[in-house]
Amino acid sequence: MNRIINYLFDVVRGVLFYFSQTKLRTALTLLGITVGVSSIIAIMTVLATFEKSTEQVVADVRTNVFT
Repeated sequence: MNRIINYLFDVVRGVLFYFSQTKLRTALTLLGITVGVSSIIAIMTVLATFEKSTEQVVADVRTNVFT
């Protein structure tokens, strides 16, 4: 169990060292991930709003139709 914890500690330390050596790449990667996730959330919100609006329009049209 102690070897696993030491291994994980070494991995985390190595990753942090790599990130400190490549600061620009790390910053750009984090920026890209943030923009990508934000874009997906925005598109999902727009689609959900559009769907609700469309359902409301269809429901209003159904009540005004003569048979």
